[in-house]
Amino acid sequence: MDKLIPTWNEKYSIHDTMIDIQHQKLFELAGKVESAVYKFVKREELKEILTELFNYMKEHFNNEEQYMQEIHYPYLNEHKIMHKNIIHDMSYLIQNIKTTNDLKEKLYTIMSEWLLEHILHHDVMIGNWLSDQILSKQEEELEKINEEILYENTPTTPTAKQVKHKEYEFIYSCPCRTNHILSYTEHLDILCHKKQLRCKKCQKNLFYVKSELKD
Repeated sequence: MDKLIPTWNEKYSIHDTMIDIQHQKLFELAGKVESAVYKFVKREELKEILTELFNYMKEHFNNEEQYMQEIHYPYLNEHKIMHKNIIHDMSYLIQNIKTTNDLKEKLYTIMSEWLLEHILHHDVMIGNWLSDQILSKQEEELEKINEEILYENTPTTPTAKQVKHKEYEFIYSCPCRTNHILSYTEHLDILCHKKQLRCKKCQKNLFYVKSELKD
């Protein structure tokens, strides 16, 4: 059976040592849960492994929120809401495990919405945003240097480096199968603030499909 949990890769890094180490640990714990499910371990043993993941996840979320506050991440509040929803879902899952088959059905949703969507997209965006801030600051400093050189009538001046920010687009669809490209802010409004957007053609609510980096 194909594994749901991917192997940790540097492309998932947010460029903070502590957070990256915690993400690697969460990948390991999530993989441990998945392996236990497919080995058909006893319910109590499975519950113990899930509890280990749950407790580490809460610790990580707390550290990550402190980090986002320190770097003044603009989507901190929305990120906190996502963390709260994940904790709620995991808590409910642990408390209501009846059979391994029951867990297997819920595991896909929890892991795909949390590990695959949250860490691989929303957390990676923290690193991308911070990199953009650093590059923008460097660009501003270079432009100041250029202005000073121009002011001194120097014949040759270096050209300011143009920074291409990493931007994502969020692809939604609807019953009439029209693709709708939403911004991150619009995506967060739907995800965190329960905002509903409708297709102008079929007048039905949009539903999330995937996110991609813009070319």
